[in-house]
Amino acid sequence: MDLGEVLERMHQSKDKTLTTTQPPNFRMEFLHDGMKDDVLNIVSTSFYQKGDLEQWLKSDTYEFEYLELMGKFWAPLVEKDLSFVVISTKTGNVIGVSLNFDARDEPKVEITSKLVVIFEFLETIEGPIRNNRLPSGKGNVFHSFIMTTSLSLSSQENVALIKYMEDQVHILAKNKKFKGILTTNTSPLTQQMCSNIYGYKEMYNCQVNTYIASDNSKPFGLAPNSQRVIVHWKEI
Repeated sequence: MDLGEVLERMHQSKDKTLTTTQPPNFRMEFLHDGMKDDVLNIVSTSFYQKGDLEQWLKSDTYEFEYLELMGKFWAPLVEKDLSFVVISTKTGNVIGVSLNFDARDEPKVEITSKLVVIFEFLETIEGPIRNNRLPSGKGNVFHSFIMTTSLSLSSQENVALIKYMEDQVHILAKNKKFKGILTTNTSPLTQQMCSNIYGYKEMYNCQVNTYIASDNSKPFGLAPNSQRVIVHWKEI
């Protein structure tokens, strides 16, 4: 089964789990300090190796910078209790990570590396929507800001795991009584899932290579015209 077939199957049963001959071989667990190294390694490795935006900065960034940055987020992520990992029941290893915050209660973290470009870009497109078009006050906007998987997974396993994590995000946001979910998708897979499977509303659609940074450079200028970033919102 290829990616297109998996997405088509999910589209045909939007509110059901992905049909498989076996039950999911993974489980969800909230963040705790005992998994810190595993989580930071998966996030830093996956974004450095396959990040849709990060690939255009690769010559100016280093993998340890991702580790350092995620380390700064770690304590608030654990404290807020809105983030989770997915663990393989076969191996016991962490294979997926979903990092989330209340959009009105996110920590201020100093970024000293070239990665600041990505956060500035995301704030440029998310900020006006979050501040002017979404519910105000804490406890209302669930921000799904990082979702990633282990590089060891096959394409089919990756799709199934992303689908599972999206389902868990919806369950968590609903249980915590948020009014909706905000997420910015750089990956074609999650863009298709949010738009076609989960019914997110497209709030902003940006062609990556047109972005002009604060220093008047185009950090993603080498990206193809087809590469886009989409800000999505879904009411619960």
